[in-house]
Amino acid sequence: MTIGCILVSLLYLIGTVIYNYTLESQKSNISSELRNRTNLKDSLLESYEWLYSEANNKGVGEKLLKSIYESHKLSKKGTYEEFKADMNDKEIRARVTDKYLTSNVSGKWDSIWNKDFKDALLVIGFKDGESFNSYINKNMDNEDKQYYRIERLNEEIKTLNQESTTIEDKQIDYDERIESTLAILFILGIISFPIRYFYYAIIWSWRTLYQKE
Repeated sequence: MTIGCILVSLLYLIGTVIYNYTLESQKSNISSELRNRTNLKDSLLESYEWLYSEANNKGVGEKLLKSIYESHKLSKKGTYEEFKADMNDKEIRARVTDKYLTSNVSGKWDSIWNKDFKDALLVIGFKDGESFNSYINKNMDNEDKQYYRIERLNEEIKTLNQESTTIEDKQIDYDERIESTLAILFILGIISFPIRYFYYAIIWSWRTLYQKE
């Protein structure tokens, strides 16, 4: 009986090791997917960075930001200082670029973008709306808008992180495995104690009856 209790407890312990290994393998696959999606998102965000990086390098970064803010009447959404602070975030820069700079470039060049914006683009190297439009089409615009892809990647990354957390919550740590194994051994020991004597009693009764015959 004692050996049986120990074997059952050991089987439970081995089972928890296999269970944790399976979960760890799933978590490793999720981590790989997370890296792939994060790297793709970073590469998409990077395509928006050249314009602002070049503007800063050529001393018109502030001029570019302020002209975007003024041309599109963004004062309704907050002060320029708030807008400028928000634009320190790569994803916000990408969203602003995608929303205000990547569509109807020719029309905006003629009727929306102010002189400061056009001057900033000229310093960066765009001689007119057509050259800026060509840059946009080549780097930031396609049938599936890049920023929409970034938003989808954010949702996928969020879901994968939740799945990873769920797996972590399901894993049984070392101390818990040992405590559970000892608890099972203890419970089986308590249960097996009367069963052992009941078994001995049956054997004794059977032998007694056999001897009488």
